Amino acid sequence: MLLPCLLLALLAAPTPPNPPSPPINYKTYAEMTRYLLELNATFPDVVQVSVAQDTYDLPYPEELQCIIDDETKATEPCKQFLVHMTNHSTLASDPERPEVFISGALHGNERVGPNAAIELVALFAHATSIYGTDDKAKPTLDTQRWLKQLVNTRNVLVTPMTNAYGYSHNHREELTVDPNRDYNYMRSGAECMQTMTSRVVNEIWRDHIFQLAVTFHGGTRAVAYEWGSPDHYLNGKESNPSEKSPDHMAQLQIGNTLANFAGVFPDGKLYPTGTMNDVVYGVSGGMEDWGYAASWENQFYDAKSQPFHACEPSTFGGYPKEKTIYNNITHRAFNMLVETSNTKEPKAADLGNFKELYEANVDFFRTEGITTEFVGHVPRNVRLALMMIEMAQPLVRWVDAAGSSQSQELLNVFPAASLYTTNADQVTEMGCGALAWERNEVATCSVSDCSVVNSVHSKVQIAWEVLGALTVDSTHVQVSSSETFEDDAILMKTSIQKGTTRRFYEFASDSSQAAAANVDTLGTSLFVTCLDLGNVTSDKLYVRAVATVDQDWKKQGTGDEGPSPHVPPQSHLVNARTNPDWDFEWNGHRVKAALEWTSPVITVETAKKSEANDVSSAIIPNSPVTDVPASFSPSGSTENESEDSDDSTDAPIIGKKRTKKASDDDESEESEDSSDEAAATTTAPSSATESERASTKTTDKDDGESDDESEDSEDDKDSDDNTLDDEMKASDDEQAKSSSSDTTQDATALATNGSGLDDKPASGLLQFGYIIMSSCAMIIVLTLAYLYRRVFRRPRQPYMNISSLEQPTRVTINSIADEDYDVDDDESEDVSAGPRIPRHAQSSRGVILSFSFLAPMEVFKRSRNVEDIAPPQCLSTVRLHEMLLNGTIGEDGVLALESDRRLGDKYRGLRSCDEQFNALVNGDKSASQEGSKDTDTVPKPPQMVYTEYLNCTGTALCEKPLLELKSCINSVLAGHRNIGDCAQTKRLLERCMRSKSEELLQASQPQVFRPHATP
Repeated sequence: MLLPCLLLALLAAPTPPNPPSPPINYKTYAEMTRYLLELNATFPDVVQVSVAQDTYDLPYPEELQCIIDDETKATEPCKQFLVHMTNHSTLASDPERPEVFISGALHGNERVGPNAAIELVALFAHATSIYGTDDKAKPTLDTQRWLKQLVNTRNVLVTPMTNAYGYSHNHREELTVDPNRDYNYMRSGAECMQTMTSRVVNEIWRDHIFQLAVTFHGGTRAVAYEWGSPDHYLNGKESNPSEKSPDHMAQLQIGNTLANFAGVFPDGKLYPTGTMNDVVYGVSGGMEDWGYAASWENQFYDAKSQPFHACEPSTFGGYPKEKTIYNNITHRAFNMLVETSNTKEPKAADLGNFKELYEANVDFFRTEGITTEFVGHVPRNVRLALMMIEMAQPLVRWVDAAGSSQSQELLNVFPAASLYTTNADQVTEMGCGALAWERNEVATCSVSDCSVVNSVHSKVQIAWEVLGALTVDSTHVQVSSSETFEDDAILMKTSIQKGTTRRFYEFASDSSQAAAANVDTLGTSLFVTCLDLGNVTSDKLYVRAVATVDQDWKKQGTGDEGPSPHVPPQSHLVNARTNPDWDFEWNGHRVKAALEWTSPVITVETAKKSEANDVSSAIIPNSPVTDVPASFSPSGSTENESEDSDDSTDAPIIGKKRTKKASDDDESEESEDSSDEAAATTTAPSSATESERASTKTTDKDDGESDDESEDSEDDKDSDDNTLDDEMKASDDEQAKSSSSDTTQDATALATNGSGLDDKPASGLLQFGYIIMSSCAMIIVLTLAYLYRRVFRRPRQPYMNISSLEQPTRVTINSIADEDYDVDDDESEDVSAGPRIPRHAQSSRGVILSFSFLAPMEVFKRSRNVEDIAPPQCLSTVRLHEMLLNGTIGEDGVLALESDRRLGDKYRGLRSCDEQFNALVNGDKSASQEGSKDTDTVPKPPQMVYTEYLNCTGTALCEKPLLELKSCINSVLAGHRNIGDCAQTKRLLERCMRSKSEELLQASQPQVFRPHATP
């Protein structure tokens, strides 16, 4: 009796709740190292980890030892790990991908930042990598969708333990030096770049063009921005408020957005925001103002007042002075200070837990209608870093504008409009209207590849939002017949709308200001429009949304609220959206402005073509009924079109592969419609296009027809040879057509006697003969193609082709001499033209050597009297030239030597030969008599006849083989030898010139590079 009672008690007991989410704990230097290496090995498509000392050839000082084993306390030289997060498969083809830098901690005893930084990396990896196969370790689908867009369009570099020594020993300084007083803002000489921490950061910033940066600290609460130095208080008094930077408007708004998106503390308060001088304190040698102004502020002050000066530290073997002299590109970022907590090391229980990152809808955090309690320190600052990454560039993305929520189980499906609204009527009111929906005239789009398969749907309701921005000054939709959207191909433009994004928390939902700014969005931050396609005749349309954003960022105050210095905005971030002339390029990275930002293109295939082919049977069993708007369905040929651009590769494919819906049905229809055409071919026509397109259709059919469709789909799976069984039952004519088509598909060849198709399979010998004939035909075609390209289309190559010698190598600013920082003399006086870039700004450019078949005879025709113009030492080769020209020896090319401004001392003597040859070509007698010019003034690079140049420079380059060739030619002229005897000496001379050409390559230096625009 007791046992049954126990069983009943166990059955009646409530199911225990899910185990609580594990808390986030502090990680030591050793644990950080192991975790970073694990992420690097597991998710290489998104996360790549390197050691800065190895990347930038920095030393491992013996004084800096970090604990690598927490139990034994074993140590090794400290390593500054650098994490590079992006879609690495597409990075090389996207130089304009905006860059963001995140520093975990300059002060080693401020512990929240490093742990937030590494959890940021882990969240990105689990959410976006194709190697993230554990669904339990992934965040919510909406978070995955958002992070996938960011990883495809952002380039993020993270140093979780910037001060590696300080973090390992829980010590503020690196040894005895504060890294956040070690930059050359109001410091110089031996006072800056003393720590390995600041040198690592310096090398990273010299290598990139960051637009935004976050540097985490601890000891108070603040999100602070420039200015943060003693020289930027009003009237120079630290008791006064801070001066405003030229980019103050944008910094103020972004600081407010970061504080709001991060969320409240347990006491219900947000991060305080303001300038560092006001909410924290100003410091000399700080990283923040250095990252913002090192590329431009000096030019607006006289030499005595300039805040930036070169560093010459003596620690760790010294550091090159030229590495602290910057061009006008690299240091123009918003470098924001985040003070994470009132204590430098909060209690571990206050760090938060993983569910606040992986189970919450991080993208829609603090959105109206979604309530989220306060989170721990780590999730709070991960959110803040994510928002900073998003704000690097505007992002226009589509939203599913259906009247009711569609399935959100696939990543490539647009986010549902229900996330933005409180009821479906809001979207309908902004879109096509309730009446059109009642008449069943409206379709919607939920993916990038869409098909309107119901001719009743003459209108398309679409919705979109703008992220990475705060104010939308104007936005509209364009419909084009061309996917490149040329002006003459645009068929339709919708009316202009404006408003604010859901990232602009300044606008309270009940304020009159919000109502005025968001009249087009009804306070939803969602833009909706209705496209009337009734008069459009194209079968395929291309749709994109266009937005202009944040134009108020270029506004500046007056008086005490005016900028200091009094100049226009100087940051890349502001100018990239407000200044159309802004265009800077450096080391493979580029910042190019755009006033209009576009969404991914939606491809819409209308029902007109489908109607002609009678595809009314293509009904999906689970398609929505008439009272729900029809949705466009994804193409089965891709797994994650989502919001990425058409010409970019989506390597990080997140989530499960999408199922191809109704592909068999479409294949059946294609086969039926084209059966007559198939009878004349050896194989059935491919129906890949139709079979890969998944179409969703709203109809007035009942459920019975849907069930029939399901049966058809099952029959399709049973047999590949008979895919139209149910269709054949409709009529005898259709059965005959289908039978003919099936027979055509099964046949391997056409009958050769004209009697139609052979019912029996072809013999093995006949098949072998076909294989042999096909192989021979393929060989002939490839041979002809090769001869056509190699012989008939390409010009004959010169005998000596030294163009293959050009092997450009990467030249970084780390190896440039001091003298290359001088600006050109003709530019030094023009201050109004804006900052100039120093010589070292060209990252890689070598001397180019190539051959050209310029006719040497034209040179002699223009010179008229060769003996009067040519220098005496060159007259002996005139006869040699004549032999070359009349074909006795053969045709030689012309060496085009594109010299740089500065050659090595070893080759400066060649300039006299250049001038002599210029006189020979141009007919200028006086030019050959002038001496060498100033070393900084080089004539325009000449083009030299090969043998003439060798004769003039033979002493310096290849004297012996040149003399041997001359001697051989003289013997030929005297009749003692044949011309063929000179071939070997000629080859020896050319081999010598190849070697000397390589020396010319090594002796050259990069030319001056100037950006297209200066501020």
